[in-house]
Amino acid sequence: MIDWLTIDVAIEHPELISGGKVASVREDGTIEWEIDKFKQVTGSHDATVSVKTKKVEDGKTSMITISGNPVKFLQGHNLFGSDDLRSLAFAFVMGVLEKLGIPSENTHVEFMMRNGLFLIKRIDCTHNFKLNSREEVRSWIRTATKFASGRHQKTSAYSEKTLYIGQNSRRVSLKIYCKGDEIIAHKLSDKIPLCVRNVLALYADKILRCEVTLRGKELKERKLEWGVFWTDKNQVYNIVMERIMAMKLPENIYLDSVRIEGLKPRQQMAYDSWKTGKDLRSVLKSKPTFYRYRSELLPYGIDIACPSGKERGEFEVPLKEVFNKPPIGVLEWLQNTIYAYDPPVIRGELDKRDV
Repeated sequence: MIDWLTIDVAIEHPELISGGKVASVREDGTIEWEIDKFKQVTGSHDATVSVKTKKVEDGKTSMITISGNPVKFLQGHNLFGSDDLRSLAFAFVMGVLEKLGIPSENTHVEFMMRNGLFLIKRIDCTHNFKLNSREEVRSWIRTATKFASGRHQKTSAYSEKTLYIGQNSRRVSLKIYCKGDEIIAHKLSDKIPLCVRNVLALYADKILRCEVTLRGKELKERKLEWGVFWTDKNQVYNIVMERIMAMKLPENIYLDSVRIEGLKPRQQMAYDSWKTGKDLRSVLKSKPTFYRYRSELLPYGIDIACPSGKERGEFEVPLKEVFNKPPIGVLEWLQNTIYAYDPPVIRGELDKRDV
């Protein structure tokens, strides 16, 4: 899925598009410099994108910059969406122009967009991987954070829910996070019916989301800075998998135990030890301590007096194994609805690809 686009498009438009100005004022009150701010344009589901005039030639506005999440703008959420850059960008730009009141038929924008004649300044390519639970997603991130490293890039983490490789890079970065936690922090639009939001939340709950950001220098080096260069229908998926495979992880490591909501840290430590096959009678200092822990954990369905049935070796899991799972598609329940936007396939006169 394409989760973010910043593009420059050659479009003549009657008035300067601006959301105001930012200026530097000297002590004497004169303006040292000023720049136009982005104008916020709202889609049909409350999602906004940023737009402003990029270039003015001979007194005519001739180019605009559009920056935002095309999938959210078109369908109201970004849990899943299209990998077809050309078709998605066409629908995105046409939708933005309609909101701005700019008639696309009076410009050459349709020709430009159909033929991929737009400059890409940033693109976020994402892919979803399904695990067994949100806690397992968090566990994967916790474990990977301890061992992961990038190729000449720094690894960093936010809480237990997000892993970054090359977070502040001006070229390329990888972000891996828990989608279930993300939609709690950034709630779905109230314009989406509650029943749909509930279904989307269930879908997100087990998702490990991988997101690769490519910026100007990287796009130029890969010869992907123009839309016309995106000729491979698997390009987005391949970019994500390339960065995942470049991430250095040990072949076999012990996956952190799933954390149980409500356990105190000392109880969680006891549970983790028990899950790895340790006999807590020999670990805890006294019989009363052992039985106190047992009584505290029993309400959670955990009986530390019984063997866990797990040998340590059973927790030895190759972290990259989760990326071998089949891709997760659009929710069948939402197919052919406005919440699963599938852009019409767009091909231009200059495009030699097979449709």
